[in-house]
Amino acid sequence: MLFPPGYTSVSSMRRITGFSHELNWETMGAKELNDRGYCLLGSVETVRERLVKYVRDLNFGLLLPLLHFGDMPHDRTIKNMELFASEIMPFLKREFKSMEDRWSQAA
Repeated sequence: MLFPPGYTSVSSMRRITGFSHELNWETMGAKELNDRGYCLLGSVETVRERLVKYVRDLNFGLLLPLLHFGDMPHDRTIKNMELFASEIMPFLKREFKSMEDRWSQAA
C-alpha cells in the first residue's frame, strides 16, 4: 500500500527494506509515533512550530493533513478540523507568504 510497484526505484526499495523494522507503526503508541515525527500531536502552538520547521527544512508547499484517524469520535474530529482551520491554517498562510516565490520557481 505504501510502496506500490513502480513507486520507487529498486535501489531505494533496498534502502527502505533496510530500516523496515522501524516502519512497524502497529507496535508504536501515540507518543512514539509523535516523537518520531510520523504524526503531529499537541497544542496548537506545538503543531504550528513543528509544521513551520518541517516546511522550512523540507521546502514543501502542499500540506494534506489527516485530521481524523483511528477510532477518533466524531466530536473530536470536528473539533480537530475546526482548530486546524481557525488556528493553524491562517498562521501558516501568513508565515509562508514570503515563500510563494520560491515555490512557484520550483514548479
